[in-house]
Amino acid sequence: MKVLVVRGSPRKNGATARLADLFVRGLRGGGAEVFDADLTSLKISPCLGCFHCVRSGGVCALRDDMRGLLETFAASDALVCASPVYFYSMSAQTKAFFDRCFPLVRGYAYDAEKGRCACIAASARKKLITIGAASGRISSFDALSKTYAAIADSMNMEYAADIRRGETPYFGALGARSARVRRILDSFVEAGRAFAETGAIPSATVAAAESEIAENDRVFASRSKIFWELLKNGKTF
Repeated sequence: MKVLVVRGSPRKNGATARLADLFVRGLRGGGAEVFDADLTSLKISPCLGCFHCVRSGGVCALRDDMRGLLETFAASDALVCASPVYFYSMSAQTKAFFDRCFPLVRGYAYDAEKGRCACIAASARKKLITIGAASGRISSFDALSKTYAAIADSMNMEYAADIRRGETPYFGALGARSARVRRILDSFVEAGRAFAETGAIPSATVAAAESEIAENDRVFASRSKIFWELLKNGKTF
């Protein structure tokens, strides 16, 4: 299996990077061939909406690093997207990547099975895995998960798994001493390995990766207040 991994976090040592590292470790351990791309270190200009790709058979008018990524994506069996949640959506770098995937769409057609118009994708059907990291709880992902599902549908991808990891303040120095946090992190390795070996991730593994740490929202809010105070005073986590 060939997998393109795109990372959309500007924080090189943040929670998104850590989770992506663990998932990639699992992919490689399961025998997948991985092309790992850091979107924040590449030159990917915003889409111009010029429709040059429509007139040229899918070739974008912009000449930057996205051209190579589109070629890699075309040769891949799956796309793994790791992004933090920024204001209930994906990061700007991740959004720029998906905006520039427009050359992979070929207009619309009526889909009798779905009972509606759907995009015509240029590439063969692939699988999509999304990995998200947020400082808030699982509800922080509601809007982003719907966006990813719409993107998968428009690009004719099977949305194989959406792994949403909230409560990232717990994954700092204190979390390293927590057996529960270590089990959560191990589940990301297990998820990557399972996907490489079978093309799917067991629902139990996704549930383990997403398992909440705080007992309830009230407890989380109380602990979160301490985190934000530390952050305001220049403390790292």
